[in-house]
Amino acid sequence: MRRYQIVWLVAFVLLGLAPVQAEATSHSLAQLCAKINCPSVLAAFPVIEKGFGNIRPGGSVFIGGRRFGSAPGKVVLKLESGHEVELTHLEWFDEVIGAQIPCNMVAIPTLRDQKATLRVVTKGGAVSTAWGPVPFFANAVQVLLPMRDTKKITCVTDAQYNHCNDLADAGGDLVASGKYSEVLTLQGGHSNAWGTGWGAGVGTDKGTDIYEYKLANGWVFVSQDFKKVISEAKEGSVSFVTGCPKGGTSCSASVSWTVTPWDSVYYHSRVGICGPPGTKWK
Repeated sequence: MRRYQIVWLVAFVLLGLAPVQAEATSHSLAQLCAKINCPSVLAAFPVIEKGFGNIRPGGSVFIGGRRFGSAPGKVVLKLESGHEVELTHLEWFDEVIGAQIPCNMVAIPTLRDQKATLRVVTKGGAVSTAWGPVPFFANAVQVLLPMRDTKKITCVTDAQYNHCNDLADAGGDLVASGKYSEVLTLQGGHSNAWGTGWGAGVGTDKGTDIYEYKLANGWVFVSQDFKKVISEAKEGSVSFVTGCPKGGTSCSASVSWTVTPWDSVYYHSRVGICGPPGTKWK
């Protein structure tokens, strides 16, 4: 079927014409226009003329064009991989639309940088041609979840000194150097007779510290890192047991640690979150 035949078949469907009338799609364009008002049919379709924005999860997009209508419809982002998502938090006008790419796209398996297109669907169901392709970036727009919004569930006190989210420099040398001086979501440290006299440390101390995060109002987790400092790298240990799933809204983070006599271990983590502009995550 020729391209114009497909276009007019869609037009017949949108106009609610009977199937027998739709058979006219096999005729010439002139014959079609003799049966329907071609300009009025064309006027039913929205047109995207320009667009710009931050094309990534959590990014804002602005679309300019014609015939979007006064009532909100839909804006659909289609990835090269075939995934389609509806944009959210629409600001809708007849010639301008503002929208946000949903943050929970980060939960799509194997999400990657790729090409994408956008389409506008009016409230009446008319669909625009695609705008694009444009570059889509998989890493999300994010802010760091502050420590004040982290709940300490368990801080094991098996060592001589134990700190969870209440130590000024729990990142050890990493924080002191300024390399990781930005907002921390959690931090902890455990010392086994560090800085005391010989013989003060008896046995190996160990435990698992547990923290909890909860988000609301459409906010989701999009990233998490983990840094550690061990005074004797071959003896003490710190490991991140569980973290937050991408696209999730609540999780329990566990940090397992072991510290030998006269040694210390420190750790910290930063959690990136993404959500609707102008809203709070708690």
